[in-house]
Amino acid sequence: MEGIALILLVIFGYSIAQSAMRSADKRRADTVRLLEEALRNPQVDRQTVDQLARQLTGKAADAAAGKPAADQGLGFLGNLFLVLGWFGLFTAGGLGIGGNYVDDRTVERDLIMAAWIVALVSFGCLTYPFALREARARVQRT
Repeated sequence: MEGIALILLVIFGYSIAQSAMRSADKRRADTVRLLEEALRNPQVDRQTVDQLARQLTGKAADAAAGKPAADQGLGFLGNLFLVLGWFGLFTAGGLGIGGNYVDDRTVERDLIMAAWIVALVSFGCLTYPFALREARARVQRT
């Protein structure tokens, strides 16, 4: 039974990672295609060409000027926090449900308490990247 759960976990993780990489590649390809089309336009002024060229190199125009970009992605750590948060929430649900099927009252109480702790920490992991991004955007606006 444990082997099946591990295999399903690996398959689930692989499919999520594959989906995320495909959507990121598609978004990146669309962005590059749009920027290339804009650069081919003969009516674009020099300043716009410089900004588009900076974006093609992977740096946002604001980041190249020394300011952080307002709408940055979550990055690797932000996505890691999201993944850990979701896994933790499902784990907390499993602990909570499992606590109801145990005959020993002490083990039941311990499992329910563990479920609450894991759920609270996981909720923090889920909300942290968004709170950090919002705080950065507010700092930049001031």
